Amino acid sequence: MKKLLIAIFVFCSLASVALADGFVVADYAAFLTVPEQKAVVEWDGVTEELTIASKVSADGLGNFAWIVPVVSASEPVVEEGSLDLFYEMADLFMERELEKSYLGGSSFETSSLSRTVTVVEEKKIDIYDVAVLKAEKVDDLLAWLNENGYEIGDEALPVLEKYLEMENVYFIANKINLENEYAGFLPVTAAENECVKLAIPEIGDDYYDIYKYGWIFADIEECADAQLELVDALIKLERGMSTPLKISFEPPRAFYPMQISSINGGQSIVDVYVVADEPVIDESGLLELKQMTEYYQDFVTFLSFEGGLAEMGADSWFVESSYDELLDPNGPDNWGYVGHGEREQWYYWWEDIKYFLWYTAMPVSILIFAIVGFVVVVRALVKIIRK
Repeated sequence: MKKLLIAIFVFCSLASVALADGFVVADYAAFLTVPEQKAVVEWDGVTEELTIASKVSADGLGNFAWIVPVVSASEPVVEEGSLDLFYEMADLFMERELEKSYLGGSSFETSSLSRTVTVVEEKKIDIYDVAVLKAEKVDDLLAWLNENGYEIGDEALPVLEKYLEMENVYFIANKINLENEYAGFLPVTAAENECVKLAIPEIGDDYYDIYKYGWIFADIEECADAQLELVDALIKLERGMSTPLKISFEPPRAFYPMQISSINGGQSIVDVYVVADEPVIDESGLLELKQMTEYYQDFVTFLSFEGGLAEMGADSWFVESSYDELLDPNGPDNWGYVGHGEREQWYYWWEDIKYFLWYTAMPVSILIFAIVGFVVVVRALVKIIRK
């Protein structure tokens, strides 16, 4: 049975997402932290396992609404995911003030307005409160979301209605509840918020680790009164490195529910990795083919979207494509440089020439000049001695 691994992420927030500089890079940490949207889905032809990691700023926690629509023949199962999947994908394509209201509630509520909304399951996973929903009417679904702290406006109605027109649609609703893991350190104060804002520029693009960068907090006066456990949690959220969620469900075929993100304004970067027995492309054309490489018995295809969220007017469906060695950063004939998507043939020739000149011709030339210079100096010394 074909095994398909697709990295996808559905992120729904009232706040606009800040656009980062580029996404095809040779930096390990950037592959993990640059995309605002990233996830991994393993699909065996029947069951899809979607592992998603959120990226949200501390200032946006109060308006954070994370809704993932899935089409499934059975009830979805939501569990704690692992960041190891994202490290694995990165390995393949690298060159060798908060208020109490931010904390959410302990349970989800129901009213007469949401009588056609069924809460299939609710649970707590790390810092998230999670609810699996089934709905019959879009107005009732929107009412339930707003009654339970998601604050989604009427502009979401057309997109939600499109998903409700599909058969067997579930909605995975998630919100941040720091009480789940940090009850002993709450509430979050202005000190933690200020510390996060000042520490992130010091950390830069590198992967955040509180043990590695503890010295930064010692040098920032505003962090003296902050609780570093909360600072750690907030920075990981802002870098997209907090605990991911894994959703297991049974769709008719693997897909990326891209339309849900069109509810938001602003810009975003979405990275999608597909591992299958053949390379793939996005049938909708929204996700652009960037790179591909061999992976054991399979191929990994890297696709990406960069642009306005309003452009996400369809879901992404993947179809098989052909292998292009010029897009393989690990190919034997590509001199080790990272591929950058579709380019003209001359581009790759020029990259090969530059690599040859820099790593072969230049060292050999320097060596020859050094040998010749050494011989000239020795001969000159010999002549002086003889005289």
